[in-house]
Amino acid sequence: MPYVINKGNWIGITLVALLMLMTQYTSKILIKSLYYNRKTRLNTYADIGYHAYGNVGKYILVGVNNIILLGIPIFFILIAGKNLDNLVIVHFNIHIETRIWICIAAALISIPFILMKSLKDVFFLSIFGTLSTLLSVIAVSALSCRDFTDVLTYYDSCSHNLYKFPATFAAISLTYGGNSLFPSIERNMRRRKDWNKVVTAASLTCTIMYLIVAFSGYYVFGDCKVVHTNDHEGPIVTIATVFITIDVLLTAPILLTSFASEAEEFLKITREHNSSISEFLLRVLFRLSIVVGCVIVAIFVPLFGDFMALFGTLAMYCLVFIFPVIFYMKLFGWNKLSFLELIFDLFIVFVGFAVYLVGTIDAINSLLRDFQSRCSNVPD
Repeated sequence: MPYVINKGNWIGITLVALLMLMTQYTSKILIKSLYYNRKTRLNTYADIGYHAYGNVGKYILVGVNNIILLGIPIFFILIAGKNLDNLVIVHFNIHIETRIWICIAAALISIPFILMKSLKDVFFLSIFGTLSTLLSVIAVSALSCRDFTDVLTYYDSCSHNLYKFPATFAAISLTYGGNSLFPSIERNMRRRKDWNKVVTAASLTCTIMYLIVAFSGYYVFGDCKVVHTNDHEGPIVTIATVFITIDVLLTAPILLTSFASEAEEFLKITREHNSSISEFLLRVLFRLSIVVGCVIVAIFVPLFGDFMALFGTLAMYCLVFIFPVIFYMKLFGWNKLSFLELIFDLFIVFVGFAVYLVGTIDAINSLLRDFQSRCSNVPD
């Protein structure tokens, strides 16, 4: 988050609140669209796309959604592997290839992913993941307080760069990208009618943690340092790195489970079509193949992080901003919406397209820079 605010200075913090309100709204109308016919509940996000725009809407939604559900876990496996590698080098002076740590991270992720069948079963992971995030926030805040006395030495906190405003908006948008999981989460809730309260409380909690990290990290480190780097040493940095690693290791199985659950229904890997033993064995083999595929991509695809930033930009903005609004307007009828709601819907779609454009340009520039750097480091 400090890196995100760094793109637009302090004005970026005000955007966090605006994006929270926008994503709260799109999260609510997304679930409302599941009940648009007032008779039965649609099952998935893709079903909303189908009922709104037929097979075109369905298959576009499935493709975009799967980029997130598979791409982010691969990215998390990379982060976890690199963090584990760095921790072992710094504290034990043991040098093992990063790809080995990537495999270890994937193995840790595969345990709950394979053993837990649905999002309802992996619910406990979200609890521990949230706790890890909270502890990471505390650690980052403590690190900022430790270096607070030196802030004037290397950072002028009053500087602003309005030219980075669109990039800031685009980057912050990625922190509110849970829409692909919301239909599955709401389906497994005991009291579905409380969805609006739950998503409001969740987004407020996330926003508070974002603001704490953004304010403390950016004020202290600013343009000159990033909170999570090797330039910092000590127990606080180690604790923060450990909790960040735990967080991504616990989050990845949730995303993979959401993808696998829908894929298994499509492939008929269910109790309705197989015996309990056959269903279990087929599910284990299928999910193992997913993990192996993720590891192969993480290890052998160069600059995967940059490619994920590029395609993830398109996928995330569509899932969070554009699709919920255009599906909602199609299913309920734009002419039946109040004037203020219609204006707000159009504003969100406009912002979504603008943010997507800026985010895509930023991701392409980053990809080109890293590609040129990679080529320049290749020996003749």
